[in-house]
Amino acid sequence: MSRIYHDCALRNKAVRSARLPGAWDPAIHQGGNGVLLEGELVDVSRHRILDARDRKEHYSVLYIRPSRIHRRKFDPKGNEIEPNFSATRKVNTGFLMSSYEVEATGDTDRLTPEALKALIQKSELLALTESLTPDQTVAFWMSESEMEAMELEPGVGVRLKTRGDGPFLGRLRRVGVKRLPGPPALLRISSINIDSGVRGSGPPSLPWFFLQLPWNALGISSAKIKSKTVT
Repeated sequence: MSRIYHDCALRNKAVRSARLPGAWDPAIHQGGNGVLLEGELVDVSRHRILDARDRKEHYSVLYIRPSRIHRRKFDPKGNEIEPNFSATRKVNTGFLMSSYEVEATGDTDRLTPEALKALIQKSELLALTESLTPDQTVAFWMSESEMEAMELEPGVGVRLKTRGDGPFLGRLRRVGVKRLPGPPALLRISSINIDSGVRGSGPPSLPWFFLQLPWNALGISSAKIKSKTVT
């Protein structure tokens, strides 16, 4: 069963052409660890890039209003370390807990929108998107073929990881789910790992504690609940 979504407004965007005086090479903008970001997709623009070598590339630029931004971190073996997502704790500053202040738990890896822009925005790319960027959003680039594999519409929540300290996406997925007709178990989340090109979509299984709830007392057969988790 397919999820109902409306992306006509995004796919019908006019393609903007730009000719570059030099070679088009996204790799030069991908040094560093990159960022992990959650936010809301506000708009999309489409671009055709033609460089001095007549190399032609098609890209979609996603304008995202960030809500949480963190630096990506890796251990010595190259495994990514999950960010602390700005975890905080209360610290007593007065007598008998009469006053306290909130401080970060451990070293915070959170970035402000201004720090994000200073880190990932590149002048060559900014010249193509700055006039199109809605207020309070940041532009992120992905190839048009990768964009076509996603099911996105304005207003949806997304989580992304960049390829290094630049605006090119390495991974993108929705963080909002939409309800399908039928039982609650039939929810799908679409994602795409742009680095590998592998896309996954499927109904999540219900957690074990959900199956232990007293459904019989509510007049609902637990066997029927279990059967609804199978597609």
